[in-house]
Amino acid sequence: MPEIELVFYGNKNERVTLDKRLYGFFGKMSAFRRICNSVPILLRLLENKSFYGIFLVFKAGAMSLAGKGNECLTVSEYVAFWRCLIGFSMSKVECKTESLSMTFDTNVLTTALVFSLLFEVVRANEYNLSQKTAKNKVIIDAGANMGVFSIYAAKLGAKTIYAFEPVTETFIQLKKNIAINGLGGIIKPINKALGDTKCRTEISYSFCGDCGASLEFLKEGTKKQTVQVDTIDNFIGNSARVDFIKMDVEGFEEKVIIGAAKTIKRCKPYIAMSAYHKPEDKTVLVHRVKNIRKDYACHLEERCELDLYCE
Repeated sequence: MPEIELVFYGNKNERVTLDKRLYGFFGKMSAFRRICNSVPILLRLLENKSFYGIFLVFKAGAMSLAGKGNECLTVSEYVAFWRCLIGFSMSKVECKTESLSMTFDTNVLTTALVFSLLFEVVRANEYNLSQKTAKNKVIIDAGANMGVFSIYAAKLGAKTIYAFEPVTETFIQLKKNIAINGLGGIIKPINKALGDTKCRTEISYSFCGDCGASLEFLKEGTKKQTVQVDTIDNFIGNSARVDFIKMDVEGFEEKVIIGAAKTIKRCKPYIAMSAYHKPEDKTVLVHRVKNIRKDYACHLEERCELDLYCE
């Protein structure tokens, strides 16, 4: 796993770099390691005189011991934890890893979300992104969210990235993050979802940057928004190449594959996609890809979550 350094900046020129052991605190690990990694966090919270933050650390540790893993805090508690930990109103976070640097426009909520995505995409390398799979490649990012995957791919040398994000609030944040990194010439943001047909439909989500925003599972009590859906085949056409397709679209993966059948057959892109949203994903998604091209080698691997890799 590559080491990452996070530097947080405030609205009044505040700046803080947190101990790297923090990055594993909310990742998948043993309860013992989680408790050990809480020491630098507790010291920081003591410095900030944040007793609620200290309570949340102990709650996360107790929930971990009870086998709750990554569900040790609710979203609101997770956001409150970051507010307590940083100690000032945030304006951006800079991520440095190896020889790369990425910057993200943030507030308290999006800082917590960007942190989680950086841990998954960069440190755990959930989508198997590297110079080998990214350099000079044309990439489709289905479920771009606030742009962590797309920006990391661009920094690794991707030629062009088509970043699809349907939720308007999240799309605005995606464009800000592309601009702050000076990547407008490489990352092309598209305010649409991907699926198996061109249409308009509803998506449910709870907040800007919600990683659980879904066209497949419309949740009660969440916000609803009408969005445009396109297919990869329609968007790419009959001649343009695609080298890498990344999908994390909350249960819509099979429909995205159906809508990309011609492109997959013609280009045989590397595919990395989530395979845990539905019980049948582990087998159905493999069959869908293999039915298009039998020469794909597919394997499942769990890094942060269960993903399917096809090459």
